[in-house]
Amino acid sequence: MNDEFISIESHYNPSPHRQRRFTVECFTARILTTVTSTPSVVRSWIYKIRYFHRFRCHKLVVGLGVQWRPSFTAGVSSPPATLQLCVERRCLIFQLLHALSVLVYLRRFLFDPLITFVGVRNHNNEALLRRSKHSLSLSTLDSLLLTLDMSPRREGG
Repeated sequence: MNDEFISIESHYNPSPHRQRRFTVECFTARILTTVTSTPSVVRSWIYKIRYFHRFRCHKLVVGLGVQWRPSFTAGVSSPPATLQLCVERRCLIFQLLHALSVLVYLRRFLFDPLITFVGVRNHNNEALLRRSKHSLSLSTLDSLLLTLDMSPRREGG
């Protein structure tokens, strides 16, 4: 990590077994990040996001990423380890491998047709979430690489 541009500050937490909170500063952006495997913490995070964006909930854009541990066995894929959700400067990292359950609240959020989920290089994410032990589904998932115009630019024309 480049310490000039990125810093991570851990917040005091009286119950670190439920969640950990960090402020990640990347250049000048300060991102409040919650890391948890506790379903009720996920519900609280989603509730706050919906409340903060209640007047534009039909235009809500959520960054989504899925991470997994690599498999060293040919033909065997690893289950997703984390689900990352970001809205503006608030991020949630939900530790799927450690979560005992997933609440209906998260399922409804992920399947809400009024929310646009976006990510980069996410062609496998939907399938990974469906194959997870929690069988999660998304309403839509757009790839930012497909959304951006990737055609070469001509000079002077």
